[in-house]
Amino acid sequence: MKQTVDPEPGYAVKEVFFTPKGENVYAILSQYPKNKIVLKNVQTRNKTKIALLGSDKKVLWKQKGNDLEITMPSLYADELPCDYAWVLKLDNIENKKDR
Repeated sequence: MKQTVDPEPGYAVKEVFFTPKGENVYAILSQYPKNKIVLKNVQTRNKTKIALLGSDKKVLWKQKGNDLEITMPSLYADELPCDYAWVLKLDNIENKKDR
């Protein structure tokens, strides 16, 4: 709880909600990140794909230890696929059942 209310210097907290469906996990963002977002304890695989739903812009990402760093596409306000929430589709990531 402390990290959410009072993060350590150099850290910011973003609300991300996750929901699984089939082979995919969807990360729902309540704010569109300015540049990058780090998803803690998310492991990718060789065939992992990440997409921003409602956009055809490429989403860049890299695994950094146990965390997944995602570089969000730069979009103008009229290019954003939604006004209130944005969804990343994470295809073929590792989950607890796989470990």
